[in-house]
Amino acid sequence: IPRGVDLEQFNPGAVSPARIINLAKEWRLPDDGPVIALPGRITSWKGQHLLIDALSRLQAENRLPGNWRCLLIGPKAPGSSYPDALESRVMSRGLAGHIQIIDDCLDMAAAYMVTDAVVSASTRPEAFGRVVAEAQAMGRPVVAPAHGAAPEIIVPGVTGWLFTPSDSVSLGKAIERAVSLTAD
Repeated sequence: IPRGVDLEQFNPGAVSPARIINLAKEWRLPDDGPVIALPGRITSWKGQHLLIDALSRLQAENRLPGNWRCLLIGPKAPGSSYPDALESRVMSRGLAGHIQIIDDCLDMAAAYMVTDAVVSASTRPEAFGRVVAEAQAMGRPVVAPAHGAAPEIIVPGVTGWLFTPSDSVSLGKAIERAVSLTAD
């Protein structure tokens, strides 16, 4: 559905436990730590580098549970060196084993269900921000920049958290709040 969310597909009740379990096993996700995801094309303006910096700071300050995982989910542009730069950034920040780049996913509804928080970190304002709306439809806490459409679809502290665009410190604080939520 262009510029919208298919609520039949992105419906938590429509995702079987088997789909969730299979994806968690395929991606080797921990049972005992939060899973953070940034779905979107692997391109610099989607802000994966910003998320890595925020998570690096949180990890260095011991503000994340020990067994956390971050999934960067999306297709890589053919011939782009950006995915290699992201891998280097992960390694140089000592985050190997915590951050996983997943070259696309055919079951995004199940992918949302294996996460505890979903991040949109776009460095440029987006007119719609499908990731935010899809994650909300799946009942997932959302962290997004305070620009573009995100402030129109997130009620801060209620349906998600907004951070100062392109600010890894602000992003880190929002992530910390999102992953500290209890089931209640």
